[in-house]
Amino acid sequence: MNSGTVRSSDLSSSEALAQWDNEGGAGPTGPQETATQHRLLTDDTKSIKVELAQLHSRIIALETLLVSLLTDATDRQVAHVRTLAALITPRSDSTQHRLTIQASNQMCSLVERAEQIRSKVLA
Repeated sequence: MNSGTVRSSDLSSSEALAQWDNEGGAGPTGPQETATQHRLLTDDTKSIKVELAQLHSRIIALETLLVSLLTDATDRQVAHVRTLAALITPRSDSTQHRLTIQASNQMCSLVERAEQIRSKVLA
């Protein structure tokens, strides 16, 4: 690893997320360290809000993509997704957590959205 390369273990999670947009700040000639240094000097609260907004946008895009794929999925594939959603459980040594429950419910919600679109298209 050359001295200009930033290891992911050296970055905070917010800095690592910020680098997703541009592949770690790499430009045509390698890492752009001034961009990384500038990002470190910015107001953390503002950076976090921007990063969360970008992450939210990506999640919406992924959900929309998944719904479109499920719209065209076979009944067997849709049933498989529902089965997997029911299998989302905590580890044996852990108690049920609201995020685990929400993840399972979210998977079912995506299937239901796809089925609504599917029924409109087939009608």
